[in-house]
Amino acid sequence: MNLRTILLVSAAMVAAPSLAAQQRGEVPPAMVVLVASLPDSSSCAVVLRRAGGGDVIVLRDADASADDLASAIAALARSRAVDGAALTNTLRMRIQSARPVGATPRGLLERLEQTLRQIRRIPVADVPGIGPARSGTIPMTQFRHRRS
Repeated sequence: MNLRTILLVSAAMVAAPSLAAQQRGEVPPAMVVLVASLPDSSSCAVVLRRAGGGDVIVLRDADASADDLASAIAALARSRAVDGAALTNTLRMRIQSARPVGATPRGLLERLEQTLRQIRRIPVADVPGIGPARSGTIPMTQFRHRRS
């Protein structure tokens, strides 16, 4: 085998779990990461769609809100609907502002606040590709993008 063949086979093996899950109709969870600061101070969140799977929502720990998380989840759900669950290239989306007041149902906001409280109780640890952060996962099954 030449190097190109090895790289192609390796890439296919990494993407295979995401592709298989997508074909079964499963919705992979997303990692939610709370960091000390974001690269762009005007962003309330960053959504990383990693090649081969492993979507990450990055929020600033000091001021992350349920509205910020809801905005990032909406962007991720929209991207998954348009681009598919598995990407061949990493995609970075900067979320500039939270959703308009009333755009997210009250019950969902309460669950997202609870999720943030739970993640804030987790000790800071090194998150590969991110650095020191608090992290947890959020199921994405209830967040399907509705096309207008």
